[in-house]
Amino acid sequence: GNSNMIAETLLLDTNIKVATGIAPNFGAMLTPMDDLNVSVTVHAPQKMEIKTGFSTFLPNGDLQRADRTATLAWEPWKFGLGAQYDFVHTAQHRLGAIVSATYALWSDYLNRQTQRPQQGYGWSDTFGFTLGLRHVYAERLTVGVDATYQPSPVPSQTGRSNYVDNDRYAFDGSVNYKIKISETMSLRLGAQ
Repeated sequence: GNSNMIAETLLLDTNIKVATGIAPNFGAMLTPMDDLNVSVTVHAPQKMEIKTGFSTFLPNGDLQRADRTATLAWEPWKFGLGAQYDFVHTAQHRLGAIVSATYALWSDYLNRQTQRPQQGYGWSDTFGFTLGLRHVYAERLTVGVDATYQPSPVPSQTGRSNYVDNDRYAFDGSVNYKIKISETMSLRLGAQ
């Protein structure tokens, strides 16, 4: 009797909204002298936020409401500086060394509960480094290898929170091929 009546009057109102934000990236490349390229990059913070609101009527008729925000995939401001120097430059071949450094402002970190780590466990800003080689054949085929070191921004965890992280060492390779379509247009295919 009564349980069917309650089930028939129970309403679920779902209201989902999606908001899109912009996290722009900026970059510039300069060639201060032959065979030397210098690049500067800026990556704005990015994250995915999920805002959830709950409301219910209590037995006395009062409305109870709570809101929760979850923050996922938070990334800080990142500033990069890179350089490539071609130490071999002939009609058919270019061979160059690259070096880059990235400064990341992890001290502003927000966890999944949209909170900063507890006092004494704040994250550190970090410098990451990359070294590599690039070979370009006939201005069309480019092959590269890189080695990267990225220190962890997370301090040793001895408190109630446990942010699992470690220093990262990465090695990667890339190849791409430029196909000339017209005098002003080309298509570049690649894999990493």
